[in-house]
Amino acid sequence: MKVRQIFYSFLAASLLGACSDTDPSGNFSLNDCPQVAIRQLVGNDSVVVCNLDLIKDTLNIPLSQLIDDFKIIKLDSKDEALVKSYFTHITDNYIGVYSGRMIPYKLFDKEGNFLRTIGSIGQGPNEYTLIYDSQIDEKNKRVYLLPWNTKQLLVYDFDGNNLPPVPLPTRIPKGIFQVDTDKEIVTIGILPFRYMENKSIIWQQDMKGNIIQETDATPFFTYDDFSNEVSNNQNTGQFDFYIFHWGAQEDSLYHYDKAANRLVPIFTIPFETEEIPKHDYIELPGHYIAEITTKVVGGTSMGGMNILVDKQTLKGCYFNLVNDFLGNMLITRPIFYFQDGKFTLNMDPGNLLDALETVLAKSAKLPDAEIQKLTEFKNSISIDDNNYLLTGKLKQEAKKLTASTGAEAIPIQIKSTKETGTIDSTEQENPDLIYYTATLETWKSYFPVHNKYKDWDSKNAKQVLIGANIDKYGKPHDVKIIKSSGIKELDEEAMRLIQEAPIVPAKNKDGKNVEQTNWGIPVYFPPR
Repeated sequence: MKVRQIFYSFLAASLLGACSDTDPSGNFSLNDCPQVAIRQLVGNDSVVVCNLDLIKDTLNIPLSQLIDDFKIIKLDSKDEALVKSYFTHITDNYIGVYSGRMIPYKLFDKEGNFLRTIGSIGQGPNEYTLIYDSQIDEKNKRVYLLPWNTKQLLVYDFDGNNLPPVPLPTRIPKGIFQVDTDKEIVTIGILPFRYMENKSIIWQQDMKGNIIQETDATPFFTYDDFSNEVSNNQNTGQFDFYIFHWGAQEDSLYHYDKAANRLVPIFTIPFETEEIPKHDYIELPGHYIAEITTKVVGGTSMGGMNILVDKQTLKGCYFNLVNDFLGNMLITRPIFYFQDGKFTLNMDPGNLLDALETVLAKSAKLPDAEIQKLTEFKNSISIDDNNYLLTGKLKQEAKKLTASTGAEAIPIQIKSTKETGTIDSTEQENPDLIYYTATLETWKSYFPVHNKYKDWDSKNAKQVLIGANIDKYGKPHDVKIIKSSGIKELDEEAMRLIQEAPIVPAKNKDGKNVEQTNWGIPVYFPPR
C-alpha cells in the first residue's frame, strides 16, 4: 500500500495542457508519443529504464480510461463515524479508514454505513497511537493493523474484539505487510534502520513470529530517518516494494519474488544530475507512474511532474489525470490514489463543495445534462457531512489511453474550512505531528572530529544506541543509553557526544520546529 504521510490537497498543476502535436480529431493517444524507456538487463532481471530526455509531450488522461464502476460513497455522518481525508482501504464489501494520530481506525460497509471502530488509542495491549498499514480480510473476518515503531501486528475480528497479536522478530520503524490467514503466512517489508538492527528488509514468517525466509537489508540501508517511507500498492497481484528517500537517491521499484526470496527491480529513472530530485514510483496493470517533486513546502513534498510509461510499448509522456466523471476536475498527485486495484480519493465535504463550484464556474464546455447533474450533486452536500469517497476499480487490461483534448483540465485550489469549524488534516489540528524528524546533519564530520575514541580498534568495533528527547531548539534532554557497548568509557563518551551535538530539531508540515520529539541515534567506535 501507499503509506506515505501525505495529506490530500488539490493544487494548480505545473504541467497543464494536451500533447504538443494533438490530432485535430482529438484522438491523440499515448501510442502517438515517443518511446521513452528501454528494457535493460541488470544481472538476470529485465528492468524498464525511463529516459527523461525523451519525454516530449503532456496529455490530459481521463480517469474513465483507467477505472470502471466509478462510485461516490457518502460515509455515515454519526459523530463516532467521522473521519479525516487520510488513508482509505476499500474491499468488495468493506471500507476501512485511519485518519492519523489519536483517531481510531473506522470500519464501514460498502455503502458507507458505519459499523464500528477497530481497536483503541493508547499504549496498552492491543492499542495504538498511529497506524502505518492495514488489511481487511473479508473471508476470515479479520482486520490487521500495523502501528508505527512496533514489534507486533495487531489483529481484530469484525466485531472489534481483540485477537492474539502476531509477534514480529524485530522492531519495525515503518512497515508494509500482507497476511495469508489460511496459510498462516505473513509477508512484511520495512524501512530498515541500522540502530534498530533491522537485519532484513523483507521476510515471510508464521503467525507465531518464526521467520520462514528473509532478504538482507544491508544493500538498502540509508540514514535512519522517519522522513523516509516504504510503500506497497498491490495493484497488479504482485507484492510491490518501494522506499521513498527524503534525501533522494537513485533507486528502483521492486517486486518481491517469494519463490526466489529476493527483491526484483522492475522500473527506474536514472536522473544523472548532481542533485537528484525527490521522486516516487508505482505501477498500474498496464503502466508505470512516476512523480518527480518540484516543490517542497515546510519540509513536505508537494508533488510536481507526473510521468506515465506504457509497460508494453514503453512509450511515455508527462500527464495530468482528470476526473471526467466530475466535470474534468484535475486530480493532482494521482500517485497516491491507486491502491489494492482501485482508485480511491477521500474528500472532506467542504473541499468537495469548493471543487464542484470551481468546476461549475468553468463549465462552458460541458453538456447541459452534465452541468445539471453536477449542480444537483453539489446542492445535496452539506458542510456537516462526513467525508465522501470517489472510487472505482482499475481496468486490468491495458488499453489505448487517449488524451482528453475537448475539455479543460480544471485545477482545484482547496480553501481553508476554518470558518466552518472543521479542520481538513491532522497536522493542522496537531502542530507537533512530525513531518521531518530531528537529525544530526553533520554526523559524517562531527563524530570523527569530536569522538575522543576515534582511533578505536576497528577489529573490535563497538556501538552505543542513544535515546533522547529533542526540544524545539535542537537541545537534547533525558539522554539515555538504549543499548550499551558493554564498555563504560565508550557509553559515557557516546552520551557526551549527543549532549553536545548540533542537532536540527524536528519540524511539522509548516516547517516550524516541534516542541519535543523522541529521537534515537547509534554512536560507533571507531566512527563510520
